[in-house]
Amino acid sequence: FQSSSRQPHNRITTHSPVSSILDRKTPPLSPQTAKMSSSNQSINGLKTFADENQSSPPPEASVAPITKVITTVLADDEIMKTEGASETLFTALKVVLRASQVPETLHSASTLLLLLSSTNFDILSSVEGCSCLTNLLYTGRTNLKLLSAFFTDLNGLTTLLHKLTLKQSAILSLKHLKILHLLSSLNPSISSQLPLATLIPVLSSFLLLPNTSPTRSKIIVETLRISYALYAHRSKELASLPSMTIFGVLLVKIIHRNDSALADCVKLCSLQAKEFSGFLLINNCLPILVDFLNRKLTKVIVEKDGNPVVELSAILTVLKKCVDINPNPLKQIVFPPEIDEELVSQDKSPTAPASQKNLHPLDAPKYTLRYLLIKLMTHKDTDVKRIVSELMWSMCGKDEFVNRVGFGNAVWWLSVMGVVKVPGVA
Repeated sequence: FQSSSRQPHNRITTHSPVSSILDRKTPPLSPQTAKMSSSNQSINGLKTFADENQSSPPPEASVAPITKVITTVLADDEIMKTEGASETLFTALKVVLRASQVPETLHSASTLLLLLSSTNFDILSSVEGCSCLTNLLYTGRTNLKLLSAFFTDLNGLTTLLHKLTLKQSAILSLKHLKILHLLSSLNPSISSQLPLATLIPVLSSFLLLPNTSPTRSKIIVETLRISYALYAHRSKELASLPSMTIFGVLLVKIIHRNDSALADCVKLCSLQAKEFSGFLLINNCLPILVDFLNRKLTKVIVEKDGNPVVELSAILTVLKKCVDINPNPLKQIVFPPEIDEELVSQDKSPTAPASQKNLHPLDAPKYTLRYLLIKLMTHKDTDVKRIVSELMWSMCGKDEFVNRVGFGNAVWWLSVMGVVKVPGVA
């Protein structure tokens, strides 16, 4: 009898998926039957591997052998034509990409090319395949560069755009939009090749999804991010498209929905021409934008959470453009007329001649919108205080500026404008 204290050996168990593929011994078969049997073993082994590791990263010992099988299956057109083969392969590949050490073979040009070309972009036909492609795009610049080149050379962009025009599940559309967003934002050459006349109507159709769609908000966000990437590289070309008028109307509708897509919508609005801000004012978007600003200011100043540049730059840029069109609507929200009437009755008119003795604002109760904006005028980040100071200067005008914000808060901007000279401030 063997001792019961015998230590377990460190090898892959016979029931593991990797072992089922690589170590299984079968009796001699005819070449054709042997090939079919091998194909079935490969697909079944990949399926078992994926099923056993869906909820956690795969064992390190199994990743390299499974990757070898994936590469072999990809290169075999007969196996890939088997029903369910591509979905099984993409599911297994998705699991492999979760491993802490992804084998270098998955980053090679030959493997990536096989992944796309051998299945005739079948990778775009399933949610799992799209997830794999997204993960590969995220894994590094090498993959991004190679996959971008393959998409261009193999007519993949046309295939991707065509799939977006088809009636398909919302989840698959979301995956396609995410791939297009990654390709267009991370690689300017891809963005420059997209046919705008086709793309803009497609994107517009996604912005009108009904509220009943559970993925509507995520789809709208991805659509806006693609648009943002396009504006970053092709703003002049986009402005001349007639379809952009329709797109502008859709942006207004998203603002009025005031949901999770608003932040991305504001970023896109910040890239629009100044004239578009007049369109926002006419369509009563200002109260929603001011409420959005108020939430961001509270987060950054009161809660001290988030980067002020990231959180505030886009919304302040949009409001500055609105003020350039007409300063009164925003001014009446920040400085309510009834407050001005009360100040006048106390002989503290905002239009009275100001001096350097007016160190503090005439009226800025703590945590009001005007208080939070004035607070940012002395922020340590130059970009933040510049854009806020520009906004307050344009809104108040030269005659009211010092009284409204206080000389102590105004002095940096006054020196920048050349109104006063302060030593050491350029």
